[in-house]
This record gives sequence, C-alpha cells and structure tokens, in this order.
Amino acid sequence: MQKSIDIVIPAYNAAAAIGDTVLCVSRQTLPDSWSMTIIVYDDGSTDGTARILKDLRRQVDSLKIVTGDTNGGRSLACNRGIEAGEGDVVLVCDADCRFSRRDTVAGFVAEIESGYDAVIGFVEMSGSGFWARYTNSVMGDRQTEGQRRGLATYSAANCAIRRDVFKALKGFSTEFTHYGFEDKDFLLRLEALGKPVAIRPDLKVRHDDDLTLGAVCRKQFESGRHSAGVFRRRHPDAYLAMPYARCDAALGRMRPLAPVSGQLQGLTRFGAAIMLRIPSGFAVRRFFVRVAMCAAYFHGTRLAAADTRGPER
Repeated sequence: MQKSIDIVIPAYNAAAAIGDTVLCVSRQTLPDSWSMTIIVYDDGSTDGTARILKDLRRQVDSLKIVTGDTNGGRSLACNRGIEAGEGDVVLVCDADCRFSRRDTVAGFVAEIESGYDAVIGFVEMSGSGFWARYTNSVMGDRQTEGQRRGLATYSAANCAIRRDVFKALKGFSTEFTHYGFEDKDFLLRLEALGKPVAIRPDLKVRHDDDLTLGAVCRKQFESGRHSAGVFRRRHPDAYLAMPYARCDAALGRMRPLAPVSGQLQGLTRFGAAIMLRIPSGFAVRRFFVRVAMCAAYFHGTRLAAADTRGPER
C-alpha cells in the first residue's frame, strides 16, 4: 500500500536559503512504497521568496506552494502548511535547514513504520567557528538533558509525526506569535499524550546561518518579551524546572535586578562582544555569551511584566 509524507517548510523572508532547502529535500531517497510532497508555506514574505518559489515550481514536481497574507508566526505557518497536505506523516523542516544525508527522510519513515508515532531528529551547524561549536554544544546538552527532563528539551525544527497524532494535538499553538517556546509547548503536549516517540540524533539537518551575538540576544529578548508568559501560563511546572525561569524578571533570585534590566542587558552584551574578539577558550566565550542571552531574556520578561502591571511610575 502506498504511503506518503509531507515535508513542510515554513518560510518568511527566507529568499537567501529557500532554494537550497527545497532542492535538498527534493533529492531525498525514499522506499518504493512511499511518496513525498514538499509544502512551502510563504507567510507574507517581502524579500523575493515568492519569486524564487515560483521558479522552483518549474524544477520540482513535488513542490506545493501555499501563500499567506501576513506573517502570523511560525506556529501558524507550520499549521497552515500541514493542513494543505494529505500525507500520512508530516515532517517539519525550517527554511534555513538542509538534511545532512540523502536518506534522512527515509530514516524518519523507518521509525514510523516500526511503530513510533513521532520521531525527533537533531539540528547541527557546519563549520568550526565559535557559533558552530556553540550551536552543536547546545544540541549535545539537549541530548543529555532529554533523558532527564523529557521531550521539552528538544526542538521540533526537524521532527516527523503521524498526521492523526498531529490532529489530536490540534497542531502548534497559535498563541505563540513571536520567537520562542512553540516547540516546547508542542512537545510537552505530545509527551502528555503518551505516544511512542523516537529520539534520533543521527537524523540531522544542517542549520546554515550567519549567527551574531546581536541576533541571538534579540531572539532571547523577543522570547522573554512575547512568548515566555504564554508558556509559563500553559505549563507552569515545566517552566519552573527550566533554566529560563532563573532568568525571568518575575521569578527567582534575579527579580531584585528588574529595575536595571536594560542596563544589565547592555553591559553583559558589551562584555560578551569583547570576549568574542579576544583570544580566549571556548568555554569562557560560551559562558559570557550565555550570560548576555540570559540578560536579554531577563529584560524581555521585565518589559512583559510591566505591560501586565500597566504603565510604570
């Protein structure tokens, strides 16, 4: 019996990466009993993504393009892309990621056929520079911590799931309209269903991104400002067990520093920038970067708390 898998790629202003990603997916090999559809959801891009996708449609027969009017966030993009397909299995692959081997999707399929309802792969960054080492060290930490803390430790940026299970979860929560926590929320709800989930660190996508200190700190700020409160309300116990809670201006030991969160953010980012420029060991640079990211998240949660309380006097 023929089965199918939908590879869903949420895209927003992804012109620089989307072509390589779609072509990489199109070259994946599958068992003869499986077919594949590539679904790209273009969520209101303004950088030429739509034009590139139109050109790709002439090259890739299995490509299906779904277009949204405005950027509603990654959760909405994933949901709309998945809803546009009919595959027995769906696999989410972010627009700036590429499978590291031609048989990666076949590996996901094999796990589904063996009885798993979902399969979580990993993300790695190529190269030997600081940001590649940092990203890969975080992935290594997740593999270790996942055995203790459960699925919320992982990412759904490279995750396959049976369509019926995805429907039972009602997809990604669209309460998350900005960066951060939508994956953790999704995986916690998947864990609560009690379905068998395979963790496959060898099924990797390569994340090629020109990371900078400013970019990662902005993401942490956005996560604290817009997403942390949503996740904290939906999963209070899980949130308190996470390192994020220690950097939340509404909680923990850092709370007395809330009035100076902006200054703290600037100071720690300045310090991390200096450490990245001078000769120092990886562990030292990683420490300073993590402190800067924590401070950015802390400042975001402080502003979110101020919004809840109303105008500050």
